[in-house]
Amino acid sequence: MRLPLLAAAALLAGTPALARAQLAPRAVSLESGLSTPLSARGAPTAALAVSASAWLDDLELGTLDGVLRVARASAPETPGRAAAAGLAATAGLRLSLGRAPVRPQLLAELGWSWLRAADSRGGLAFGLGAGVEWFPATDVSLSARAAIRAAGPAAAADGLVALAAYF
Repeated sequence: MRLPLLAAAALLAGTPALARAQLAPRAVSLESGLSTPLSARGAPTAALAVSASAWLDDLELGTLDGVLRVARASAPETPGRAAAAGLAATAGLRLSLGRAPVRPQLLAELGWSWLRAADSRGGLAFGLGAGVEWFPATDVSLSARAAIRAAGPAAAADGLVALAAYF
């Protein structure tokens, strides 16, 4: 009876605390949320993204991260509008201006996007934006961001509210 208890205690003592895992120099996150154009064009889309980030530098303003992100967005068909879907893969920089639990952020990203349509060729994708990320629990964040994004020739402002889990 004591041996399993001692083994479990030794295993728990050797594992890192969850709070330290959140401050790791590298992270992978899974994000799900709702993205909507901030103009009259377009419909809100459900967004799902996987991103990997790596700490690059600790600046006077905050921390600078490199971010690789693959995102998929889709909107269901409604009367008068066809279903829409897209995929984007981007690389960028994120400047976090504060420390957890609340971190204002600036971001810039560049990559490629594919929109599901009759013309399925890809196009250049970029984004410039700002947001705030709040950590209500270790390795879980709720964020709100606004950005100017382009997928192809047209740029538009959009907003995103998302829940992310860090691994």
